[in-house]
Amino acid sequence: SKLRESSDTFSQNFGPRVLKGAMQDMLAAAGFERNEDATGSTWIFRFEDPLIRLKGLTVRLVMQKSSELQKLRGPGRFLQKDNESVIPKMEAVLFSELVDLYKGFKPKVTEDTPKSSLRERNLEADVRIKLNTRRIEKGYDPMALHEGLASISRTLAEAQRTRARQNAADLYPKRQIAEEVRRAVEMLPLPPGFSVAHLHWSSTELPRLFGMANTRGGGSGTGKDADNADGDSAAEIMASECAGFWAARQMGDVFWKSASLIGVGAALDYTVNKGFVVALLVGFEPSDLDDEAAAALQAGLRRRAAAEQPKEKKAQPAVRVTPASTFGNRITGFRDINARKPPKPPGGG
Repeated sequence: SKLRESSDTFSQNFGPRVLKGAMQDMLAAAGFERNEDATGSTWIFRFEDPLIRLKGLTVRLVMQKSSELQKLRGPGRFLQKDNESVIPKMEAVLFSELVDLYKGFKPKVTEDTPKSSLRERNLEADVRIKLNTRRIEKGYDPMALHEGLASISRTLAEAQRTRARQNAADLYPKRQIAEEVRRAVEMLPLPPGFSVAHLHWSSTELPRLFGMANTRGGGSGTGKDADNADGDSAAEIMASECAGFWAARQMGDVFWKSASLIGVGAALDYTVNKGFVVALLVGFEPSDLDDEAAAALQAGLRRRAAAEQPKEKKAQPAVRVTPASTFGNRITGFRDINARKPPKPPGGG
């Protein structure tokens, strides 16, 4: 992002005479750098730098909380001598607020943005609900929807749908997709130092539906119930299979304690009779910052650590049973009946 000092908009909002230069000080605190060249002076925000991104998010959160405090004060401003009550306090700011700052921000729609049908959106919502339900049952916090993660997930699911139509040899090239996920997630307005868990699922077949208007499973006809007639039941079936698959195969990711944000993307294709669902989970794991961790933090994105596997219990030694004392009585089992010799009659006969 660039701001030119020669523009009228910059002069009105950030000029040196506005609040005696305080607005330019705010730009510097937010991470903007002032550069001068032959064309004039510009303020540049280097979004790819994690530290600059953290500064920008912090200033944006402070401005948002100050605006909320001003609304809360209302007409009471006429009874106060200063603005101390509308200045955010450090003890009243949570890191989770910084994480959730842009979770509802929807990326700009372009020609390459996948257009989801109502049935696909129903599937995405059902998958998210079922995953959170399983987490709550295990005592973990539910994950909040992040629109940016959902957009990336839809793009990945749509790419897999395209490869399936083209009969590609590898429907899910892991190295290529891992690099795509990394580049896309690094551009999200999130504090640096987060980890990402990547889940994907593909169905062997789709529930049979009638009256479809397109290959994505959209209902025919008009009205709001055109997709809802069979869409809810179909989405429920596929969401149950998807959530069950992940809970069994990627238990460490589904029940990741630090996960706080989630984005789910779905792509259905009734031509090839397959459905694809991708989920991205983001969390911030506490760890000691050694040299390697500090370098990863500067990159803004850390690799999700492998989930801990349950430790195998050591085999217990066999328990030896000591026969109880018979107190002089002889105990005979069934197998010993034939082996016992009959007692001799008295007198030696």
